Amino acid sequence: QISRVEGSSFIIAGEFKLTEIANFERYRIDAVIRNEKGLFLQQCGSDVDKRSVEVEKSFTKIIVCSNFSDVDSASLIEITLIGFK
Repeated sequence: QISRVEGSSFIIAGEFKLTEIANFERYRIDAVIRNEKGLFLQQCGSDVDKRSVEVEKSFTKIIVCSNFSDVDSASLIEITLIGFK
């Protein structure tokens, strides 16, 4: 994953791949940003077009965390792909 700051936005680009068959109506990627001590700073996410999610095929998604003020403290980014029925 790659992250950068643009103004007050923290932008995260990552490559994702579904490893097993799942039949969800929609998908969402959530990102949790923590500081070096592991303390929560911000959570943000982005919906994913289900047509771009295929088993064993990678896709790239960009998540924009708006109004992110604590850029210097950002140390750890946890990203999760979530499916909804």
